[in-house]
Amino acid sequence: MSGVRFPRPSPALVVAVVALVVAMAGTGYAASKLPNNSVGTKQLKNSAVTGAKVKQGSLEGGDIKLSTLGTVPAAATAASATKAGSAETATHATSAESATHAGTATNSDHALTADSASSIPAAGPIRLVGAPGEPPFLSGSVNRAAPGPSAAFQPAGFYKDHEGVVHLEGVVTAGKEGSAPGLMFVLPPGYRPAPGMLLTYEQASDRGVLIGGTGTELGGIDLSGAVYATETEVGSIPLSGITFLAQG
Repeated sequence: MSGVRFPRPSPALVVAVVALVVAMAGTGYAASKLPNNSVGTKQLKNSAVTGAKVKQGSLEGGDIKLSTLGTVPAAATAASATKAGSAETATHATSAESATHAGTATNSDHALTADSASSIPAAGPIRLVGAPGEPPFLSGSVNRAAPGPSAAFQPAGFYKDHEGVVHLEGVVTAGKEGSAPGLMFVLPPGYRPAPGMLLTYEQASDRGVLIGGTGTELGGIDLSGAVYATETEVGSIPLSGITFLAQG
């Protein structure tokens, strides 16, 4: 065996082997030791970076193209809300319960300004008892006298609001004359309680007011529309604050 000789590699083979080693070593260096900021958009393939490779919470609003986003599910109806509970201005709300201004609201329960508010009739003017064309005082009843030269009590009167509720006003000194002492005045039809209904308003233990619907009678006295003081010895009878629904 000592006399056996292996053939000497040719120069071409040596050059090829050296070139292969250098090429492999260079690839390993490039893969393991890339300089900082040496990889950019051109070096990345399309779709090379996936969502799993992005750090959670690292993207901000400026990194996202907003035009590519759809409508947020919970806000799909925010643009034209069906019901705006306390909107300051509900332009297209179907129901604006507490809107200060409901421009085209179908139902604005507490809107201070609504286009349809103009269709609500205003409350009627106060009709003063004893004025020309109005019910007269009866049984010697009169408005309570003024307490001084610079002050006066509100005169007796009545009016009906847009909901059909009658409101009485003023202070009366009930008269004692005739067959019906205490009868102050009679409300005209349309301003009376329901026919046959007698309303009572107790003001104190010794006084009160009776108001009769058409056809009511008490002790032989016809109380149809009558505003009647139950006691004439107590002086003045306040009427302000007495209200009822007009039904006759």
